[in-house]
Amino acid sequence: MPELKIAGTGSSSFNEAGITPPPYSLRTSLFGVNAAELHGWRPDVEVRRDKDKLLVRAVLPGLRMEDVKVTVTGDLLEIENGTLQANRNFYRAIPMPEGANTRQAVASFENGALDIAIPVTEPTIETIDIPIRR
Repeated sequence: MPELKIAGTGSSSFNEAGITPPPYSLRTSLFGVNAAELHGWRPDVEVRRDKDKLLVRAVLPGLRMEDVKVTVTGDLLEIENGTLQANRNFYRAIPMPEGANTRQAVASFENGALDIAIPVTEPTIETIDIPIRR
């Protein structure tokens, strides 16, 4: 599958990556404030599926590993500035696909690039026969 740039709320990009977009806009907070306006910077984030993993890369030039915070809340992978560095505050949220095992996620940071690998298993679909009564 080709690499996809998630540039806000484009649900077609989420669908192409096999990810269901959340029922709300990632660009708008609960208070109706545009995240780019609030934080001032929106780093590029690439999301792609590679066999049994979801791979996320955030390009964060000028930041150090100590400046970045990665968390999972519910089914959202959140990447944000962990320090209050002027003009470099950001927040990105990426919805996780069904079957994502976020407890086994691995992140690394090198040369201004944050790479996150999250194992994903295909959900099993169980078929149950339901007896019909008279």
